[in-house]
Amino acid sequence: AVNRAYYADFGYARNYAQKNLGFKPAQTAKEHTLIRKCFQQQGNPNIARRLYRLRQNRNACDYDDVVQNLSKILRCLLNNAKEIF
Repeated sequence: AVNRAYYADFGYARNYAQKNLGFKPAQTAKEHTLIRKCFQQQGNPNIARRLYRLRQNRNACDYDDVVQNLSKILRCLLNNAKEIF
């Protein structure tokens, strides 16, 4: 759930940035960092921060054997997702 929520937000943010901010997708793993930089440079650091937090949580859930406070992470992730959308 955390993984899918992150990628939904990331895809939405990327598409928005392409259409409205002149963002050029890298189509590599660097794109996750580049999209945050784009929002930061366009004067929207809150979106950049939220995407960063979402990705950190997604990475923890995808790669760590044990994730503490998973229900709290999911609630936080959903709140961050609402702000991005």
